[in-house]
Amino acid sequence: MADRIAVMNAGVIEQIGTAEQVYRWPATRFVAGFVGECNFLDAIVQGVEGRFGCFSIGPVVVRVGFAGGAVASGTVGSVALRPEDISIVDSHGEPPPQSNVAEARTLDCVYFGSKYHYKVSLTDGPDLLVCRQRDARAPLAPGTHVRIVWPWDCGVFFTGKS
Repeated sequence: MADRIAVMNAGVIEQIGTAEQVYRWPATRFVAGFVGECNFLDAIVQGVEGRFGCFSIGPVVVRVGFAGGAVASGTVGSVALRPEDISIVDSHGEPPPQSNVAEARTLDCVYFGSKYHYKVSLTDGPDLLVCRQRDARAPLAPGTHVRIVWPWDCGVFFTGKS
């Protein structure tokens, strides 16, 4: 048992921290992909507001945090987003404050015991993995129009091409 983790890549330490720090706030794209499932979405910086930035992911504009220092508008990179941080919500409900909202459609659904893994496609955008806890509702059929929501602080932007 340990209370700190070191993630190495080719013999070089990329991040040292608690399990939560490494998982929720990865220092590099490598760490994000190495520790758990992660969606990587190509993004362009549109602007910066404090520790959050506005990014375009295809036609969708979202807000997420930065892994490093300030970046200029127009910077190309990727947003790392954990599948379990994304919710599929009722299209008539009001999303929570400080949340990103995007329209999507389901492409596939895989049963994993206590949860379903959905592959969804953003409208005119990329595909991503979404985890949804299993409950009394039937799984969503492929082609179902959905809204997906995730909090601003549940994503990290990394500069550079994927």
